[in-house]
Amino acid sequence: MERFTHIFMDIFKKNIKYIVPTMFLFMSILLYNNASEQDDIETYSAEQTSIVELEKVDRLLLNGETIGYCKNLDVANLQGGVRKKLSERLNYEFEGELKFKLERGLEKTDDSMIVLSESDILNKASERAFAGIEKFKVPAYLVKIGEEFVIALKNEEELTEALNYAKSKYLDVDEDDVCVDLVCDERNPLVMAPVISLKRVVTKKDLISSPLKRGNEEEDKDKEESKENSEEIKESKLVEASFATDVIVIKAYVYEDEIKDVNVAKELITKENEKEKKYVVQKNDFPEVIAEKNDMPTEKLFELNPGLKERQKSIQIGEELTVMVPEPELSVSTKEIITYDEAVEFTTKYEKNPEKYVGNEKVKSPGELGVKRISAKIKTVNGVEVSREIVGEEIIKEPKPEVVLRGSKPLPSRGATGKFVCPLDSYVITSKFGPRWRRFHKGIDLGAPMGTPVYAADGGVVIWAAYKRSYGNLVIIDHGDGILTKYAHNSELLVKAGQYVSQYEVISKVGNTGRSTGPHLHFEIRLDGDAVDPQRFIDF
Repeated sequence: MERFTHIFMDIFKKNIKYIVPTMFLFMSILLYNNASEQDDIETYSAEQTSIVELEKVDRLLLNGETIGYCKNLDVANLQGGVRKKLSERLNYEFEGELKFKLERGLEKTDDSMIVLSESDILNKASERAFAGIEKFKVPAYLVKIGEEFVIALKNEEELTEALNYAKSKYLDVDEDDVCVDLVCDERNPLVMAPVISLKRVVTKKDLISSPLKRGNEEEDKDKEESKENSEEIKESKLVEASFATDVIVIKAYVYEDEIKDVNVAKELITKENEKEKKYVVQKNDFPEVIAEKNDMPTEKLFELNPGLKERQKSIQIGEELTVMVPEPELSVSTKEIITYDEAVEFTTKYEKNPEKYVGNEKVKSPGELGVKRISAKIKTVNGVEVSREIVGEEIIKEPKPEVVLRGSKPLPSRGATGKFVCPLDSYVITSKFGPRWRRFHKGIDLGAPMGTPVYAADGGVVIWAAYKRSYGNLVIIDHGDGILTKYAHNSELLVKAGQYVSQYEVISKVGNTGRSTGPHLHFEIRLDGDAVDPQRFIDF
């Protein structure tokens, strides 16, 4: 071991001048390499840290176009913000579609992928959305009538023109007296209610005449008498007018093509459309009359009321039926105070006439109608009266009573007397016994006013009191010994089969039933079934 040590030291001493520089060079190289490796590690670490912070970003698109890059963006909040900014800019609520899409986790490959702030994103998205609007709304006036009808007009002038037109269709007054005003809602100035304003009470005189309401319905049907007795409206005062349909006006924004021309709006607002209504059956109503009253086909009435066609002869007063009534979209209601004259029915006074049998009556002096002046409040809708309230009455002409002579002479015994008397007090012979119109007339026709009393020509028993084909309402009396009398075409029968009657007893009233061309009594006398000339037995 010592030997090897001496050998190594000799060699080291002999070559030291070469070994030391070599070792120094080796150490320098070693130290340089270590320093380079450390620099490379530090540089790599810094680069690695930078990539972690910016490697992932999100891209926002609107309707397929890129808006910008962002991180952690709440798209729902952005959607609301953009709509708000657009609504503020447009002055109306933006209702268009905004299709936002967020592509998440994109690698940032270059410096152009700049992450924008939320406010920058909001501004850029709002500008892009505004630029994409194809159709803009304009200010207009929306008229809402009822639940469904809505129409848009360009401005307030055209709105009031259309409403005034609707008003004037049912108000026959000067434009200076009545106008349509818009009243703003206190809670919302964009909402208004149109009201019809009267600048003064509108008074008109001698407006119309109509038939009087008479107690006798048959007399009401007489046109000539209706002309002589008329209800004349002396004065009418329009005290209130309004739209009968719920109507509001709203200031709003609409698309320009939704605005109607004012003339088109007038037509739409006042056009009459058929609407279902309830009709209460009145006296003397039957399907054809009800259909005519409501300006509709009878078949349509049957269609709206299943089963009515089968039971049309048994409909009851007060029953409700469904009808179709033409009504405009916008209805106008009025309240008026009218003054008119109405007839006052006269009373009838009876005086005994001992020269005539019981049941005989004759007018001694005719009565005269009185006149009363009536004040009433009436309500109309579209010119049709819907209610009337009487507020005052004044008699301006007293009626004159009718005086009737009433027979007080006792009737003969109920048996036959063997002599016939004329069945009418007054009459005109319109057709005699014998050949007539290629046929044989088996009696005598006595013309008389409707309702004239008919007397038994002699005493006997009633064997027929009912309707019989061409005779109409017929009474037949059996006087015994094969003698019968017939009384035909009566409006009313006052006796029954099996009843005993006396001569001169009232059995019916003149009418126009059966085969008849006017009010008259057809009178026959039959002997053993054969018709004989009544003029052989009675001096007509």
